[in-house]
Amino acid sequence: MLISSANAMMGTVFDDINEMAMRLNIGDCLTFGSFIPSFDSSDVPVRLPMLWHVIDRQQNRLKLLSYFFFEHTGYWPLHGNSSAVTWKETDIRHNLNNKYFNDCFSEREREAILTTEVNTKTYDSSIITTNDKLFLPALEDIENIPEHLKIGRCVYANCFDDDIPSAELLYCFYWLRDPGEAENENLVVQGYADSKLVTDSLDHNADEVGVRAVMWIDAEKI
Repeated sequence: MLISSANAMMGTVFDDINEMAMRLNIGDCLTFGSFIPSFDSSDVPVRLPMLWHVIDRQQNRLKLLSYFFFEHTGYWPLHGNSSAVTWKETDIRHNLNNKYFNDCFSEREREAILTTEVNTKTYDSSIITTNDKLFLPALEDIENIPEHLKIGRCVYANCFDDDIPSAELLYCFYWLRDPGEAENENLVVQGYADSKLVTDSLDHNADEVGVRAVMWIDAEKI
């Protein structure tokens, strides 16, 4: 596992991972899990370590925000009409807690990921509660974290004729759980400018929006 402090450009590999994880502070970065980035060619089996930033801690519990996106997708429902879909019913929630939870993490890593009671606002100002391992951030999750962590980043890779992949780090919009201005919209983070977080309200069918994830882990188990 690679762990770096918030003030360091490069991480350090520690022999005693458990001890170091217990010393992580807000803004620090660690690798946890792995993922396969989007390639033009599906014949290139490249798996990269996932990077996470600590955005909160409560004793041995660490709240992590993914540095990279899991996917780009619309805010679509598993079933029914997308106009009034809530976090509880989204395809994103299903994928994060099934497909990506099982594919991106080892058995030991999955045991360290805690189940979180997640409260999400709806368009009519009610609250829906779900129990999730991985979940989209809400505005309240990112409002007060260090500025450089608020920007969304995705890895996009090309595979050329010589089969040598080349990866690019792009800045992209990403979904929040918060409802948008209209019933068929949700908030997205566009970026950070002039000391302010820049958000917008996009239609659920905007399928080029990125998916970042938040989770709580038990630092004693990683």
